[in-house]
Amino acid sequence: MALTFEKHQEKDRVISVMSNDGHFRVSAIKNTNSALEAQLRHNLPEIPALLLARALSAASLLAVFLTGEERVIIDVVGEGLVSKVTAEAIQVGEVRGYCEYSKKVANLPKFDFANVLGSGIFRVMRILYNEPEPIIGIVKLVRGDITSDLNYYFAKSEQLFSIALLDADTDVNGKIVNSCGLIVQAMPGALEKEKDEIENVLMKIDRLTNLISPKVELFDVLKNILPWDITLLKNDRVDFFCRCSKEGFLEKLLTLDYLDVKEMKELGQNELVCQYCNSKYYLNDEDFNFLLTTIKARTN
Repeated sequence: MALTFEKHQEKDRVISVMSNDGHFRVSAIKNTNSALEAQLRHNLPEIPALLLARALSAASLLAVFLTGEERVIIDVVGEGLVSKVTAEAIQVGEVRGYCEYSKKVANLPKFDFANVLGSGIFRVMRILYNEPEPIIGIVKLVRGDITSDLNYYFAKSEQLFSIALLDADTDVNGKIVNSCGLIVQAMPGALEKEKDEIENVLMKIDRLTNLISPKVELFDVLKNILPWDITLLKNDRVDFFCRCSKEGFLEKLLTLDYLDVKEMKELGQNELVCQYCNSKYYLNDEDFNFLLTTIKARTN
């Protein structure tokens, strides 16, 4: 029974709270399992794994403020040894992501983010109900550690006063052992002195991983560090989950030219890999015949 309760404590969670005076909303996450799952699925070295963990946290923390299956995509593109970090989260608790990087990144020391991404862009995309197009904000990379870049994005692109703390850590083998995050946003009516107060509180936190571990209750952590009384709004599970499927890939392949699909079949190019979760699907002769027949029928 004790083991079952311990495993329950270690499940990934994201919560949102509101200060009792309505001046601030806060989201907090512990997502060690999801970050480690992403690292293992993509066989990531230490630094890409740490960057992806922070991006996964950021996406989930922003998604918790949305509704239904609205989603947030954090997309970082750089010219360094890590060229891309992408994380996508849905309000219902699903998150997925991936990195693109040079093998040389494996030789860099832990937390040496200075030149890992290099110059580039940091993009936040929200896909919302009743919006015909995604809402996109883009800023330049300022540090390449995801945390600083998200805060720079808040300062330049958001109308709400917002502060983010994102953190992750690895063991001696370079595997994720802790991943967590926190976002505080001021609501209309918040006073400047209140904003200064919470900023000072958060600046005193050296490592968020020292406060949030896989076993802690996030609400208890927030009660201890926030300077005001709070009310819990949401407390949801978070899982690394991808909705990719062989059927989904087949739908995309139906948009190709007949000759392209025919060449794929002749060359034996039957492996399909999801970039988000690294799941592999394989086309058989029946699949190729379906594709070729359907594409040919559409073009006649």
